[in-house]
Amino acid sequence: MKWLRSIADWFLLQYLRNKSFQDSKNSTKSGLVALIFSGDHLPEQQIAIELSSKIQKEMNLRVYPLAFINKKLDPNVTFSFPHISLEDVGAKLFPTSKNLDLFLQRDYDYLLNLDTHNYPILHYISKQTKARHKLAINPRLPRLYDVVLRGQIESGDDTYIEKTLDIFRKTYA
Repeated sequence: MKWLRSIADWFLLQYLRNKSFQDSKNSTKSGLVALIFSGDHLPEQQIAIELSSKIQKEMNLRVYPLAFINKKLDPNVTFSFPHISLEDVGAKLFPTSKNLDLFLQRDYDYLLNLDTHNYPILHYISKQTKARHKLAINPRLPRLYDVVLRGQIESGDDTYIEKTLDIFRKTYA
């Protein structure tokens, strides 16, 4: 079944590379931040939670996280954040779920993609999200983002959190 997901990911990347997208930027400030990340990797979970907390406290913005879990989940498994998993994608090219639909309905000031594993599904969600500014760490498709940070996320490393907060302070005026 992994080969089927690999083929679907390849087609999704081709779609994202070749499609010319309509600008999805919102012109008015909403005070909302979208945060997407890989939920099956503990360092990214920790950084996402810490970054979310700092943005809410320091900048008084509401943060809406969405994680992608790159495996099928047992129905009894729960997380402290909204998520989608391979069950929401299956062999389809595009993910569908209630969590994703709710996430995409909002107009955000910022979208942060903290996924350093470059899951095509998260790049697709990034492109579908209506946000004034989009930031990503090491994206495979940098043209989808306004700001790109280079480097590796490591547990306990505040560098990316501080860089991201600094970018927020400079652009959110």
